[in-house]
Amino acid sequence: MTDTPVRHGPLQYGIAQQEWLYYRKHGRARHPRQCLWLDLPAGLPLEDAGGAVDLMVERHEVLRTIFPADAKGDPTQLVRPPAPVPLRRFDLSGDHPRTAGLDAFCDAPFDVFTAMPLRAAVILRDEGRRQLLLVIAHIAIDYRGQEVLREELTEVLLAAASGRPVALPPVECQPLDHALAEAAADDGRCLEHWRSVISAAPAGVFPTAVIPERVRYTRARLLSPALGEALHVIHRKHRLPLAPVFLTALTVCLAAVCRQPVIPVSYTWPAREPERTRRLVASVMRDIILNIDLSDAPSFEEAVHRTHEAMRLCARHSQYDVYALLQADSLINRQRGTWRRSALFVNLGPDPDAAWSRPAPEPAAADLRGLLRGSSVTVETGPEEHYDDFNLYMSLSVGERGCPEIFLAAHEAILAEPEVVGITRGIEAILVELASAGDLSAAEARRASGLTPRPVGEGWISRGGSWFHRGLTEDILRSHEGVATASARVEPDGTTAAYVDTRPGGPTSAELREFLLAHLDFRRALLVPERVVVSERAGARERIAREAVENAVERAVRASVEAANDLDGVDMSLSYVEAGGLLRRVPVVLARLRQQGVEGFVAGDFLRPCSLRALALLRPPSQVLARE
Repeated sequence: MTDTPVRHGPLQYGIAQQEWLYYRKHGRARHPRQCLWLDLPAGLPLEDAGGAVDLMVERHEVLRTIFPADAKGDPTQLVRPPAPVPLRRFDLSGDHPRTAGLDAFCDAPFDVFTAMPLRAAVILRDEGRRQLLLVIAHIAIDYRGQEVLREELTEVLLAAASGRPVALPPVECQPLDHALAEAAADDGRCLEHWRSVISAAPAGVFPTAVIPERVRYTRARLLSPALGEALHVIHRKHRLPLAPVFLTALTVCLAAVCRQPVIPVSYTWPAREPERTRRLVASVMRDIILNIDLSDAPSFEEAVHRTHEAMRLCARHSQYDVYALLQADSLINRQRGTWRRSALFVNLGPDPDAAWSRPAPEPAAADLRGLLRGSSVTVETGPEEHYDDFNLYMSLSVGERGCPEIFLAAHEAILAEPEVVGITRGIEAILVELASAGDLSAAEARRASGLTPRPVGEGWISRGGSWFHRGLTEDILRSHEGVATASARVEPDGTTAAYVDTRPGGPTSAELREFLLAHLDFRRALLVPERVVVSERAGARERIAREAVENAVERAVRASVEAANDLDGVDMSLSYVEAGGLLRRVPVVLARLRQQGVEGFVAGDFLRPCSLRALALLRPPSQVLARE
């Protein structure tokens, strides 16, 4: 394939932006690669299978696109000319098929900066059966794009097998066209909507003080014949859309366990509202935030209707720049003095209604509650996979015998194994009860879930629908070398405050607030108090003299942020985003810091809602000083 691009331009909004930044920070994908399997028609020459793949590459530019950074470090997409795709062969026929080669083929990482995001193979199986396999990087395709590719490949293969002409619609839009149109139409109103949603989202609904750096995940899979029947009844009889039904059931279960009435959920949204994107082969889906509010104890169906309306509102505001949203999130965290860390992700696939809306068998099945005995749950625990900073992840798919399979993964710091299993069972039980008895009151839905509130120990404060640990605030304050004692509490008027005794030459209230802000991240249930009261102390002269000296790490941070973002100057009292730093330039900042001998910073540090000066204090200057 020639290195000369056909055309190039910016990256479209959505998951491709997240994937690109993750590749830049970690050198690998965040989300798993997409595998598309198709059975080849009997007798079809393998040359025709390869020709079908080549036709897809010719039609859909994303399959021959690379995603390098430009000279400033910003994401781009470079479309290369069409070229034949090598077609590997794997023979899995016989009694002892060797799958290691195929596994390695599927799992090999993509270098999306320099190589095409597609691999293809033919799999030979018993009785002459053959399959075509496409492995595609997630930065290039989402599940709707994969459906379009499957439809078109099926048509091309069947046409080749029968000797008839191929009948495919024209390609109306390519990813680069969509990216340019999206950016041109972006007037900021979508982002403003999401600012209001984020501002209203609770920061942390799980009473967990600190999430360790390395956690193990519990992964539960519930296979439910009862749920399969229940979904048909819910869709046909109650005429409820199934995506908000599942989201509401999950929310009821989490609210029961966590004792919080508002649950913020990140829901995977196809983001294909513009007509030009309906058959676009690309990765444009994104996670939308839904604050599902059960505080007024609505009935289950009322909660479903509210969630559905919130999803409709999201559809009208789904064309937003993901990088701009993350930067807005950082600014909101700074203003609120907390970090939005709920990280509850739900992916129900492209269209749950289409998957589960077939008419129920006639006559109607017996009491669905009796079918619950036929459900099965399998559980495994293991290290992190692609979940990374997810606290909880839920998906829905078609399992064995066509039954719905609920997959729920949560790390052990927030939910124990019995709680993970209980939530999957609770979702199933609520929906079976809804199908059997009709609408449920809030109390009936909680009772149907079978879940009980988690005990909350001493030191926890519930503020604005979030859990914060008072002792964690005190521990962080005491870790400051200038602090002798510290205590945090909720005042009679409902505000939060910290009372600090400092050593001579110790920090001011403003400095301690920045110190706390510097320790905000998704791993800590930390609330920065609205007031930090510092006792009088001696030594102000020493403190003022110390402030006047900028250490080597501060100088390196200042210089790196300025150079990476083309800034004429940086106010170190501002956060990275406030100072004009761009999220997509953080990898450049880190590279420049390493060039100056400053190690230890990670990309997430520059989303911390603290000043750059406080951020620099997180890393000791010893390594830099040793080189000066």
